[in-house]
Amino acid sequence: MALLPLLLLILAISTDVEGAKKSFGMYDSNPVKKLFVFGDSYVDTGNFLHSGSYKPPSGITFPGTPAGRFGNGRVLTDYLGNIIFFSSSLYYSLLRKTPPL
Repeated sequence: MALLPLLLLILAISTDVEGAKKSFGMYDSNPVKKLFVFGDSYVDTGNFLHSGSYKPPSGITFPGTPAGRFGNGRVLTDYLGNIIFFSSSLYYSLLRKTPPL
């Protein structure tokens, strides 16, 4: 029973330290710049340009242009990238049209 107050104290102190780090800008510079996603059942990486997935109505996605993906909206990795560090996802079909990071 004496261990529980000690654990709660450690939790409270560690939360305050992490909050102070965030308020002083220690997390502002994110060293992660790219997210490499290899296709599985949870992602739509857009590697099927010859299959016709880019033709209307299937290819019109959330940016409003065909992206070579089968999905018509965002998938798990799009949300993950937006939460962590990206403002928008880069698609395989748009890779040659975008400047390097």
